[in-house]
Amino acid sequence: MGAVSKVSTTSATPTLETKLDNRVWVNTPEQIRFQYETIGGLKRAIALLLDFIFIWLIIGALWLVMWITLGLIMLLMAISMGQASSGILDALSGFGSGFFSLLFFSIWWFYGVIQEYRYRGRTWGKMCLGIRVLSLDGRSPTLAQCVWRNFLRLADALPLFPAIFLFPADFVDWASEADMQNRTVIQVGFAVGNFMPTFLVAIAAMMLTLRNQRIGDLFAGTMVVKSQNYGAPIVPVFHDVDLLYLATQIPRRFVPGRELVETLSLFVSRRQRFSHDRRREIAGRLAPLFISEFGLPETTDPDLVLGALYLRAVCDPGHLEKMFEDALRQRSLLMRGPHEST
Repeated sequence: MGAVSKVSTTSATPTLETKLDNRVWVNTPEQIRFQYETIGGLKRAIALLLDFIFIWLIIGALWLVMWITLGLIMLLMAISMGQASSGILDALSGFGSGFFSLLFFSIWWFYGVIQEYRYRGRTWGKMCLGIRVLSLDGRSPTLAQCVWRNFLRLADALPLFPAIFLFPADFVDWASEADMQNRTVIQVGFAVGNFMPTFLVAIAAMMLTLRNQRIGDLFAGTMVVKSQNYGAPIVPVFHDVDLLYLATQIPRRFVPGRELVETLSLFVSRRQRFSHDRRREIAGRLAPLFISEFGLPETTDPDLVLGALYLRAVCDPGHLEKMFEDALRQRSLLMRGPHEST
């Protein structure tokens, strides 16, 4: 996760202690302390704009596929029947319009929900900017949190500005004529309607909160942080290739309790102070239980077992795999030597 240290609090409720240069410390229910860098409005606005572009690209591609499909169906019907009736053509056209409107609504409202839940707090726009959404306890957001923060973007968009003043007179006449033809605001375009969002509520909320939270974040209990800080512990043991490999072998179903995580955190934070034999002696009091439970070889180093358990408890699985690959690559380069690497 973020920068890690041991905490000595007795509360099981995640808390935020300090903020300095957009950096915050979060105390998790497992009594572990993480540091994150929260993200301000500019980078989040760019990510939102990129997401809007991705949404329109998806909608445009689906619109093209749908109308090509309907065109082929009409062509086949005309060939097979000799002449397709106007009623059938109208029915197909109406079905296509209704289906596309439903598809548009679903993509527009659920794009952020699905992506943030599927990609553990990221959307494509956030990936491009290197940011992500996290719960206040440092974990990936739940589905309910993703729904809250995305649907409350309407509140963050307030107040609305009369967009009609942004367009020339001839464009205004065209928009009015379109409305008279019973077109919806979605069909005409959001900015062509009566109002456009200013997001002043979101800006004010981020300025007044310690974690740069907008209204959706406050209700959902989330925050947006720099993605590089997630899963980057500062404990030197995390560069040990053997320990990282062992951590990847521990089943993902392993979910330690608060007391165990506190014990592991204390051991890992102090292990570098002891000799290897002393570490094995201390770890040997607890490690055999997990060696037996996970079916590890009996000769497995107890010191590595406790370190691996801690890694599995506090690290994102994907980042853990990446740390192992990076450490393995670095060891390979060191073993090759300077002459072979050149």
